[in-house]
Amino acid sequence: MRRAGLAVASLVLSAATLARRALHGAGLLPTKTLPAPVLSVGNLAAGGAGKTPLVEHVVRELRALGARPAVLARGYGPRIPPSGLNDEGLVLAENLPGLVQAQDPDRAAAGRRVLASGTADAFVLDDGFQHFRLARDLDLVALDAGDPFGGGLRREGRGGLRRAGAVVLTRVSRAPPGSLPGTRGEVARLRPGVPLALTDHEPSALVGLDGRSESPEALRGRKVFACAGIADPGSFVHTLESLGAAVVGRRWFPDHGMTDMRAVALAMEDALRLGAETFVVTQKDAVKLDGAGLRTPLPVAALRIRIRFLEGEEALREALRAALERGRRRAAGSP
Repeated sequence: MRRAGLAVASLVLSAATLARRALHGAGLLPTKTLPAPVLSVGNLAAGGAGKTPLVEHVVRELRALGARPAVLARGYGPRIPPSGLNDEGLVLAENLPGLVQAQDPDRAAAGRRVLASGTADAFVLDDGFQHFRLARDLDLVALDAGDPFGGGLRREGRGGLRRAGAVVLTRVSRAPPGSLPGTRGEVARLRPGVPLALTDHEPSALVGLDGRSESPEALRGRKVFACAGIADPGSFVHTLESLGAAVVGRRWFPDHGMTDMRAVALAMEDALRLGAETFVVTQKDAVKLDGAGLRTPLPVAALRIRIRFLEGEEALREALRAALERGRRRAAGSP
C-alpha cells in the first residue's frame, strides 16, 4: 500500500515538475538571472541522495578555485534559533566556517541581497534541480547508487537527467552487486558525454554534544542506539554497522523532524533499557538537540560524514571550473 501511495505521489510530483518546466521554457513564468555564477546541486528524488555532503564538497572546490560562494536554499523544516537556519544549514555552517547562507523561497531575491552585501561572488543553489525560477550555469545531479531511478518519492523521472551538466553517484558501497555498469549505461544513454563521478559517504568523526571528538573507529564493538530524522535512515544504520558498531535499537523521525524532545527522551529510555552505551544521531539531528535542554542519561554523539571520491573527481572539478568561468563571463556581459 505504501509503495502504491509513493508511486501515485511521484506521478503527481513529476507532472507538476514537467508543467512548471514547460511554463518557464515558454516564458509564461519568469526565469530570473543573477550577475554571478550559479551552480545547482539537486536530485531526482525528494531527499535521501546524500546531497548535503556534496554541497559541502562543491563549496570547498569553488573556494579552492578562488571564488567566494554563498549557498542559496529554500530551507525546508523548522528554523533553529538564534541562527534562523534549518538543520542542513547549521551542518554546513559547522563544517564550512565563514560560509554565507540565505534560506528563502525566493532565491533570486536572496541572491541579490547577498551580492549587495559584498560577501559572495558565486552561488551554490542547494536542492535546485527543479527550481526553474533561477537560471544557473551548471546543474549537478546526485543519484543514490543503491536505487538511482527506482522507489521513494520522485520529483521527476530519469529523463530529467537530460538537463544535467554533471552526475554524481553517491553511496556506491550500497549499490546492489553488479548494478553499477547498468547505472553507468543508463546515465550515458540519457546524457551522452556527461561527467560522471562515483563517491561514497565516509565517516569523518564521532562528536559528542559536549564537543568531544573521537575517531569513528571507536564505535567498533560498542553497543549503540541509532536515532535519526533523515530521508534514508537505512543508510545511517549501514554506516554504523560497517564501522563494527552493535546497533541494539533504533528510532526514526520524519526528515527534518527530530523536534519532539519528549519523543527523543523516550527513545533514550529505550536505549538504556536495551543496554546501549552511546546514543548516536546524525550531525543534522545533533544541531537540533544541542541547546534543547534535553537530559541525556547516556552519552549522545553525532556521526559526521564526508564525501569520498572513488572515480571522476578531476572530471567534476573541471566541470565546476568551466561553469564558474561561464558564469563570470555571463555576469561581465562577455560572450
